[in-house]
Amino acid sequence: MNVYFTTNFNEAILDVSGTRQEVQAAIQKNTGWDREDLRVELWDVPTDKAAILDLIEMAARPADPYHPRENHGKLLAAWNVTKRGGLKEVKDNEEPQ
Repeated sequence: MNVYFTTNFNEAILDVSGTRQEVQAAIQKNTGWDREDLRVELWDVPTDKAAILDLIEMAARPADPYHPRENHGKLLAAWNVTKRGGLKEVKDNEEPQ
């Protein structure tokens, strides 16, 4: 299952979306976010029983916005967000500009 994570420069997860359109809607809606410090990542998250149970267990515990996403899937693509809210594709590990 593909999942989009919107993070800030500290890698705190600000939003989790199922489609790119949902990502862009969240960026437009949350005017307090500094768009140039945002990064959007597309991850492939396994949907087998063990992965789903792990996700449910995380949801049942106090929120940790810095939980490493590497434990739950594989990074497929990433984008920085422009001043106007557009998405600009970046290479893996490239810093926001």
